Amino acid sequence: MLPYALRLLGRRARSVAEIRQALQKKEAEPELIEAVIGELKELKFLNDLEFARSWVRSRDRVSPRGEFRLRQELLEKGIAKDLISQVLAERKEAAGEDEGMSEFELAQQVAETRSRSYSHLPVEARRRRLAGFLQRRGFSIDTISRILKEG
Repeated sequence: MLPYALRLLGRRARSVAEIRQALQKKEAEPELIEAVIGELKELKFLNDLEFARSWVRSRDRVSPRGEFRLRQELLEKGIAKDLISQVLAERKEAAGEDEGMSEFELAQQVAETRSRSYSHLPVEARRRRLAGFLQRRGFSIDTISRILKEG
């Protein structure tokens, strides 16, 4: 089972829960699953905190999301709530130190890119669609309202 788990990790980083689930699908014994996970942690191939940090950085860079959506995605990946809170707090701190963008700036960037595809629509339809898109991306109502006021 260890070689199978390593192949999975060779494709992309995964959380402990994802590896556990994949091994369960292969009908591995619970003791073997825990042994493999323990060995992967010891070898530093599995670390939920680093996985969550990497996930958030990747999302911010490639497909920006609001805090709500990031929290949901990480929960789906099996990341513990306390780790999620820690990673999202680090994200806010980094934005405050000008290492990253704030949630508002990310939303603004997404809105600017998306609004081009709505340029042919009447103003109200454009605002409605943009608000819906930002909401599906997990941005807060306050952030969306601010963007729509400025835009």
